Amino acid sequence: MTKKIKFDFGIFKCSEITLNSIPLIKGRFSLNINPNFSKEFKRPFWFYDLTKRLKIDEVISLGAYYPQRNFNSDLEGTPNLRYPAFSDILFNSKSGPLHRARSDYIIESRKQQLRIISNFYANYLKNVIGSLNYNEIIPVPAKLEYSYNSVEIISMEFSNLFNIPMNISRIARIDDYTKEYSIICENDNLNQRRILLIDDIITDGETKEKIFFRLNEKGCNNIDMITLARTDHNIYEYNE
Repeated sequence: MTKKIKFDFGIFKCSEITLNSIPLIKGRFSLNINPNFSKEFKRPFWFYDLTKRLKIDEVISLGAYYPQRNFNSDLEGTPNLRYPAFSDILFNSKSGPLHRARSDYIIESRKQQLRIISNFYANYLKNVIGSLNYNEIIPVPAKLEYSYNSVEIISMEFSNLFNIPMNISRIARIDDYTKEYSIICENDNLNQRRILLIDDIITDGETKEKIFFRLNEKGCNNIDMITLARTDHNIYEYNE
C-alpha cells in the first residue's frame, strides 16, 4: 500500500519493501520547490523503515550510505549497479566535497539538497516517535581544515522541528588524525543535561565512542546519537 510522508519541502510517496532482510521504505519525492540539482530527487529512494528498526539500533540513522570506493569495487563484478540517489546526495553534500568546491552555486546547491533530506528525516522521525526530550543538540565538529561543517545543516533541521537549542560550541575538534575532541563546560552542570549528538555518517562508531567518553568525563551520561546515514553497501540500485 502506498503511503505519504509529509515534510516542509513536499511529500514522499512510498511503500514498504525488504532488501537483504532489511525493512525499508522505497519511494519518490514530490517537492514543492525546484532544487538546483533536481535530477537526484527524481530517482527512487530507499530509507530504513524506522518503525521496525528503532528497537534494534543503538544509533538511529535514516538510511544506508554506500561508500564510493565500495561501489567502484562492486561495479567490476556487477556492471549494472547504479549509485543510490541518497548516497549520491550525501557524498556531495559532505564537508569535504563542499570545502573543495570552487563554485558558490555548487556549494549552495549541495547545501540545499542536504537541507531537504535532513528536513524529511526530522519530520519522518517525528511521525514515528513523536517528541524528542533533550536539552541541546550538538553537531559533531568537522575537520579543522574545513571551512564549513555540513552537519550543522542536519542539526538545524532537527533543532527547528523539535524546538531544541543547537550548541555548536560544546565540542571542539582538536586533532584530525586521532579524532580527539574536547568538551567545553564553562559553568554548565552536565550531570543534569540530556544531549543529542548528530553526525552525517556512522561507520565503525569511533567518533561516537570518543565523544561519549569525553562527555562522560564531564559527568554527562544522558547522551544519544542520530546520524543521517549508516555505512552499509547492502542497499543499492540496479540499472533497469
